[in-house]
Amino acid sequence: MTVVTVNFCRCMLAVWLFSSIFCFSGCVGCNFITRQIIKRKTFTYMGCYMDKAQSRDLLIPGGHGNHMDPTECNEVCKKRMKTKFMGLQDGGNCWCGNKFNKYGKAKDSACNTPCAGNPKEKCGGRYLNSVFETA
Repeated sequence: MTVVTVNFCRCMLAVWLFSSIFCFSGCVGCNFITRQIIKRKTFTYMGCYMDKAQSRDLLIPGGHGNHMDPTECNEVCKKRMKTKFMGLQDGGNCWCGNKFNKYGKAKDSACNTPCAGNPKEKCGGRYLNSVFETA
């Protein structure tokens, strides 16, 4: 966890831009205030790893569905299952565990299935886990 100091503008005419507030030029009565915000550690991508149906690399099922993406899987694995790692497979399956790499690493480009919950992110492939360290 990191504490960051951010300056905000408080005035009658303000606009949200890139998650900050900026006053319009010539705004009357602007006051800049300083606030400290907490930036939480984000999960870390470890790579693309092979899996097998008969004996999973990450042992604990974390769920599946149209909402699944790395953020959702992290919530399940870190907060509920208390595991160190999470893997996303085949676009919408979340797996949790404290160790991985039973079957070896695959090329990162092989984990190219879009996540069901956020198609801009990649969530593994068929029997391939996009593995992350949870945060």
